[in-house]
Amino acid sequence: MNLREVGVRALFVIVRRAYFTGAVRATRDISIALRQSRPAPVITFLRTDLWEKISFNDRNKMSQDIIYLDWNDKGLADVVDRRITGSLGIDPGTGWEQVFTTGEMRQRASAKTYILKRAMGRPRDVVAFATFARAEALNNQHAKIEATDIYEAEKR
Repeated sequence: MNLREVGVRALFVIVRRAYFTGAVRATRDISIALRQSRPAPVITFLRTDLWEKISFNDRNKMSQDIIYLDWNDKGLADVVDRRITGSLGIDPGTGWEQVFTTGEMRQRASAKTYILKRAMGRPRDVVAFATFARAEALNNQHAKIEATDIYEAEKR
């Protein structure tokens, strides 16, 4: 990497932080201007790692207004299950078993466990992984999403 590339990357980081800082401050300013405490007229969603990297004078004042969304495996699995059951019109709680293979995968894991471990607690990644696996199953003309479909989806 040359000096110019380093400078461009550093500038990108600075601009990105300024963008997020501006969005958070604008959210607070709009809420104050409208003098409305509940429900909030504007909400900004930020990943925790991004919130921790930005800094500005009033950041500490906003701490009482922060709600952290902590995802566990059950919550992440429920997101996929709700999407499946809503799409297929089947009973809630049965989506994984209806759509994914019930056979063991690598490391003796179920399809659900395998996908959740690889998504590392990120809801968007769980949904994307499941969607990619579905596309692979359709492409391979499988009635259910098989282990091979999941392995292929993992490469995306």
